[in-house]
Amino acid sequence: NSMLGRMTENIRLFALWMEGRYEYPSSSHFVLGDYFHTLILEPHKLESKFLMADVSSRNTKAYKDLVEDAGNKDVITRPEYYMAKNMSENIMAHDILREVIEESEHEVPSVNEVFGIKCKGKADMVWDVDGVRIIADLKSTSKYVTDFEKYAYIYGYHRQAAMYMELFDADEFWFIPSEKAFPYTPALYRYGRNSEFFRNGMNRLERDLSTYRTMFIEGQYNLNDLLIVEDI
Repeated sequence: NSMLGRMTENIRLFALWMEGRYEYPSSSHFVLGDYFHTLILEPHKLESKFLMADVSSRNTKAYKDLVEDAGNKDVITRPEYYMAKNMSENIMAHDILREVIEESEHEVPSVNEVFGIKCKGKADMVWDVDGVRIIADLKSTSKYVTDFEKYAYIYGYHRQAAMYMELFDADEFWFIPSEKAFPYTPALYRYGRNSEFFRNGMNRLERDLSTYRTMFIEGQYNLNDLLIVEDI
């Protein structure tokens, strides 16, 4: 799913990455998101994956010095540490969210064929309860959680839900978004196979996998192709 996101965002960069000629840059958003996930799902790995710089900004010399000495660990700032802590505490304060986190299996990989293409993914949480298989996914958002579905379409989360439900033969997909600013409000968005969100996700998934097949399996993409837009 992340590969399809990169492909649809910029197919030329994606092609260069596929050829080993480009490396996607790291982002502070990815580091914070990874810390937030690890804090909730794999807290035993925090010490081996992260260091905290006791500074207020990534622009400080102390932060940059620690990054240089961090080796393969990611470095977060003091405000980022408290942000993730507050997000986690607000999520765990809700019984239904705490239950799925405590009762589910975490970081579960799967490989399966979807629309004729072998796909792989790793689910944040897989929860089998009363004969229903649920995939749950944590999201941190700078938007209000009330607007989550609108931005979910922009970021391709509907495609993600469809792919993971196919990969894991799941009945429902649950998103658990949390706001990254006070009051760090969490929410729960539940989608089943009869939902419009899932149907739209399947349509998007089929379209993007078809593009991937045509361009990169059948080899029709050429880095030297010229984009031509005409309105004559």
